[in-house]
Amino acid sequence: GRPSYLATLSDGKLIYLYHTIMEESSTPRWVINDVYDTTNSAIAYISSWSILPNLIRFVNDNEINNYWYIPKNDEDTNEVYWEVDQSFEVLCYDDDKNYAIFFESSLEQLFLSGYYIERSVSEENPIKSKIYSLVNTHPSESFKFLYKLDSDLWMIGNQYGVDDGFAMVHSSSESPVFIIEDEWLYSSIKENRWIADYGAIFHVNTPTDITTSYTTIYDIVRYMRSVKFMPPDQKHVTLRNDVPMPVLGLGTGGIPKEKLQDVLFNAFDVGYRLFDLAREYDNEDIIPLALQQVQNQENMPNRYDLFLQSKVWPTELGFLPTLDALSNSLQAIESVYIDSYMLHWPECRHDIDWFHC
Repeated sequence: GRPSYLATLSDGKLIYLYHTIMEESSTPRWVINDVYDTTNSAIAYISSWSILPNLIRFVNDNEINNYWYIPKNDEDTNEVYWEVDQSFEVLCYDDDKNYAIFFESSLEQLFLSGYYIERSVSEENPIKSKIYSLVNTHPSESFKFLYKLDSDLWMIGNQYGVDDGFAMVHSSSESPVFIIEDEWLYSSIKENRWIADYGAIFHVNTPTDITTSYTTIYDIVRYMRSVKFMPPDQKHVTLRNDVPMPVLGLGTGGIPKEKLQDVLFNAFDVGYRLFDLAREYDNEDIIPLALQQVQNQENMPNRYDLFLQSKVWPTELGFLPTLDALSNSLQAIESVYIDSYMLHWPECRHDIDWFHC
């Protein structure tokens, strides 16, 4: 789903910039190389999950992770080793363009949610609009494209230019960043018809109720998925990714499941907004029941007023197992996001190779 880039040097040599995942360790890398899509060699690389190379510095949370590695030869052994080069940098000539957008769907259409990246349009392209592709999070996911099908119809499908997709919205906008509609039509194979449901596109210019200007697509997604309103006098801290978190929260471990809904109701009523959950507690599915109970009641919260924290159990650690565990938690909570996702009983496991204990 991430784009690749091609440059021609003055001597005619081709240089590629692409994203790959190391098979043994599941480590993500942006790579510069004279051979495309290989993990066996590189001119330079940097470890990052960033959806675009110019956003790496906004994603990596450790300064050393923002440096590229270049190969060096040991003078004594003539073996190749990798060394940090702090002068090496990749810049985008037009950082202000909306190369990336975020599509948020309802929980039932969660497989369509995520970051979509603008792709180059070739002369053979059957449509003349901009094309965006979803950045997949799971290797088994198929390609999905966002494209304009005709003068007033945008569609998401697994093949661009085709009148057969997963979702669509009627809009005459020339670019998806100008689509303001928040109700999309989704294809239902079970019912053999289109069903209306929530859908929204976020981008760096998405209007908000505050005056802060956002630099990247990550900033606006964090804002849209942050607690908006704190009860009066409730203290909160701002995490290093600029997400606000209430200082006081309610731990739910040990509360009998059959009593938890009543406990949550009382907690909502007195002003609690942070709740600590876990897959191991088997209680994540009580949150939507409690929110439904207080729906439309004065001074009671909605999902976007809560800071929900859950955890992954040690036996589910690892790139793909953790993705599956997170997906199960989202389904149980009936939410498209979790505010904080933690390691449950974190420890270095000697029986797991990639822990490198």
